[in-house]
Amino acid sequence: MLPFSLFEVWIKLQNNSNTHGIILEPGKVLTNHHVCRGGISSIQGFQQFREVKSDRRLDVCVLSVPGIGIGLKPYLIGDFKKPTIGETV
Repeated sequence: MLPFSLFEVWIKLQNNSNTHGIILEPGKVLTNHHVCRGGISSIQGFQQFREVKSDRRLDVCVLSVPGIGIGLKPYLIGDFKKPTIGETV
């Protein structure tokens, strides 16, 4: 079985618009590179965060957000070694 989690978080930008990201693991959020460059004011209410890695070409950015996702548990989505036709991916 493959452990997998996809927990969406809301990101508030400095221009008062909103976007989203996903929790990769406790303390780490994935969003778009252009979001990181647009000026983030908070992530799901968390005020402290920092950019860990960003790639303009791929338009991805990983942020460190201490405390976010603590206690979330991954869930199993199937056996990646034995995929079947019609299986949700």
